[in-house]
Amino acid sequence: MKSVLSKRACIRAQIALCGVIALGFISSCQVFGIASAIGQNIERDKKIEVLAKYAGLDNKRVAILVKADMGTVYEHPTAVPNISVNLAQRLQENVPGIKMMNPLLCLNYQHQTPNWSAQPLGQVAEELDVDRLVILSICMNIA
Repeated sequence: MKSVLSKRACIRAQIALCGVIALGFISSCQVFGIASAIGQNIERDKKIEVLAKYAGLDNKRVAILVKADMGTVYEHPTAVPNISVNLAQRLQENVPGIKMMNPLLCLNYQHQTPNWSAQPLGQVAEELDVDRLVILSICMNIA
């Protein structure tokens, strides 16, 4: 009887030891997972200042034209006007001597001239009476 109990106790001890070892492996993997999630959040929240590489907007008259596919315009109707206005403000603040065309006039031109993107860019700039065009294309990524 004593040998049977000692065998059972030995088996239980072995099972308990395997459980502790497995728990150690699981928790160590979770530690790496938590550390990875923390690192990802730090990277996502980190703000990086990107300096301009193109100096061709200094002391120029500039118009911003934002084009978006119909799905984006349908699902986010304020995206194009918001981006136009905010981009114009940022350029005005950060580019020396720039003269921005009113973004609302640019939006009006885009609505009044639906084929503007098919015209030569020189012709569009001439019609808007600007030296440079900043054209931003937005499309929704379908995943």
